[in-house]
Amino acid sequence: MARRAKHSPEAAEAWAASLIGARGTVSALTEKTRGPVRFWLTSNGLPSAFVRGGDGFPGLTMATLCAAWNDTTNETLESLRRLASETASTTAAQDDTTTTTTTEQDDMALQESLAMTRGTRTTTTTTTTAPEAATQLATLIAQMAGGAIDENKVRAIVDEQAGASIAAASRHVLENVKTELTSALEKIATAQKIEIEVKDHTGTVRNVGRQHKTFPRLLKMAAARRNVWLRGPAGSGKTTAARMVAEALGLAFYFTGAIDTEYKLLGFTDAQGRIVKRQFREAWENGGVFLFDEVDASLPNAVLALNAALANAYCDFPDGCIPKHPDCIIIAAANTYGLGADATYVGRMRQDGAFLDRFVKLDWAYDEELERATCPNAAWCAHVQAIRANVTRQGLQVIVSPRASYDGAALLAHGLTWDETEEATLRGAMTTEQWRSVAIDASARKAA
Repeated sequence: MARRAKHSPEAAEAWAASLIGARGTVSALTEKTRGPVRFWLTSNGLPSAFVRGGDGFPGLTMATLCAAWNDTTNETLESLRRLASETASTTAAQDDTTTTTTTEQDDMALQESLAMTRGTRTTTTTTTTAPEAATQLATLIAQMAGGAIDENKVRAIVDEQAGASIAAASRHVLENVKTELTSALEKIATAQKIEIEVKDHTGTVRNVGRQHKTFPRLLKMAAARRNVWLRGPAGSGKTTAARMVAEALGLAFYFTGAIDTEYKLLGFTDAQGRIVKRQFREAWENGGVFLFDEVDASLPNAVLALNAALANAYCDFPDGCIPKHPDCIIIAAANTYGLGADATYVGRMRQDGAFLDRFVKLDWAYDEELERATCPNAAWCAHVQAIRANVTRQGLQVIVSPRASYDGAALLAHGLTWDETEEATLRGAMTTEQWRSVAIDASARKAA
């Protein structure tokens, strides 16, 4: 059976999500459901005593655990990391102080208590070190063996002295936790209300809702009327992003894929002498967002026909030279930066340097927060992301894109089993050995 990666934050998150729900969706925790969150926090490096309580730590409350789990920005998690570190340092310092300053007081109190059990009272002004105190106490205990010592009274005196220090440290920790979490939750609430609003060329304000985390930068580049080279892995949402740029700016959207001849861009004159126009011509002449998809899979000689047009804003079509419309925006989507094939994208071609120089570049990575927010099956989405994290960690040349989340959610909704869905969306693209190395343990997956 495939084994789950031990204690990785990603695997811990996937396991917890399968039991209690995805991050950002849990309304409250109970004693039965807080365990997965505690496990996730410790997998992220928080000390077990800080999370669960012990060694002078009060432990995290249900509200704090729930807030950390629901904060997909991880600001709460980072705040807890800082508090755990600061508190550990404070506790260590207090432990040292207790050893060097309170031992004398505790020793005298203990000697007085022991003396009282014998019906006498001892008064001393001698300062003793911790080893000397231990020796004296051992001697007294040996002398009074046989039940003469009131152990409960001695324990109460010690607890009274040590407990005050622990209580003070606990109050300090709780106040810091409250302050940090209040600040983090305020930031989260503000971030969740953010929506992208754009004023287009007509002055109309358009709300395009929640988008990819890099969308605002792409939109600014497009608004500046730059040619944009959008590089991202398969399934990262490049085509959707280009279409949403057109919608945000109130422009038409045009599209073409990889080309092997310039005529697929510039058009041609047919046998009857009629001009056949392509999508690129429509955007160039009338305005709009033109997406040149899979541009790095095109033949280099075919795209060279665009060099002069992209640099000079004039394009030579079969029926004449036409100037570029002021609202023509060109976005080239690719899996590489045009420097040739790699181990994952073997069908990509090296493009001419002059052609590449006509574009500003923008990296378009997977947005896992957006993926979680838009996938209808939270447990499946968390599972896909955990597999993706394992693939990345091991450096495998395998694509696990958000398409696996969306496709898998649809298959599960239509009655396929979990294993059948894995086979269709994840395992089918890997060798047996690769799958064994990244698969999540079925026992953890089905624990819910």
